[in-house]
Amino acid sequence: MNTQEVILREKIGEYYGSIFETDIPFEIITNHMISSIITLLRWWLNNEMCYSPKEMGDIANRLIIQPIRNLVMDEYQQTP
Repeated sequence: MNTQEVILREKIGEYYGSIFETDIPFEIITNHMISSIITLLRWWLNNEMCYSPKEMGDIANRLIIQPIRNLVMDEYQQTP
């Protein structure tokens, strides 16, 4: 794991750690999120940044961030 991944994991933990109450362990969720974002960024760079940064942000949000946020928030809201 490189330095950027460690920093990202720490920041995600600081921001979301207290509400990650799912049956999926926090470490697995953060690993999936970070790996997916890094893979998407690599794809974008290898394809000559064929989409604008804003478009890629929107794509990352729709494909990666929003589904994870929905999972976490759904579980959080169902907790008695």
